[in-house]
Amino acid sequence: METAILPPRKVLEALEHSTAKVLQELGPSVHEAVMFHLERIMNVPREKVFDDPSRFAATLEKVFSVGAPIVEEKIIRSMCDELHIGRVPESGTFLDKISRLIAMESPRRRFQLGALEQSMDHNQ
Repeated sequence: METAILPPRKVLEALEHSTAKVLQELGPSVHEAVMFHLERIMNVPREKVFDDPSRFAATLEKVFSVGAPIVEEKIIRSMCDELHIGRVPESGTFLDKISRLIAMESPRRRFQLGALEQSMDHNQ
């Protein structure tokens, strides 16, 4: 059985915050309606909607249909801002771009943890 690699929590939080921000820009009722549909289509409670980026991306596409690429691009740009990533992934699907953000965040987190461990070793 293959083990799933969980995306860094920070990326999932950025996905959730950015989605809320973009949907709120479309109107408060749009945000609530879309979240309602995401919960129903994905058959998960609201707090679990963003835990599986591939299911979230597929469901967002169902909800927005031909308008999905516009919403997805706004979400990716907002995620990059929140994660302080200067360059927005240009090509690929919405899920490809989320995967690249996960890959960018993972090495940074490992580097930060490594630096913290070294700092702690020197202080002992």
